[in-house]
Amino acid sequence: LSDLRLPIQARGSSNIASAGLAELGKCLNDTAQLQSRAMAALDRIGKQQVALRRFPMACPSCGTLNVPCGLAWGAGDIAACSGCGHSFVPLAHGLQDSDLFVLHSAVMKLREKEERVQYLEHIVNSRASATPSCSSRTGS
Repeated sequence: LSDLRLPIQARGSSNIASAGLAELGKCLNDTAQLQSRAMAALDRIGKQQVALRRFPMACPSCGTLNVPCGLAWGAGDIAACSGCGHSFVPLAHGLQDSDLFVLHSAVMKLREKEERVQYLEHIVNSRASATPSCSSRTGS
């Protein structure tokens, strides 16, 4: 994350541009930290989902705990309650894999946009440093 920091230097006498650059640098760093925390949270949720599939699930009708037939409940499984015989979907109220995919994709899109902003900022900064300032011109 340290490579996301932008050089914050005043260009000429523009304090407004310098403040804007400082604000942009702070926003980029905050975004990078948020993305990092979001990815870690998504990883934790994914691991919790895998673990959740191995646990017995209570029947919504009678509350009897039902264990999966195999090692774990599968996505879309329909179970017959061992207590009352009613059918239920064990993982119906949990976070679905498709939800994790959507969240992961959103974080990746944010990361791509951040990299694009950094690239454009680098181009703008390199052009600004290549342009001679008014004070460096030799006058008549």
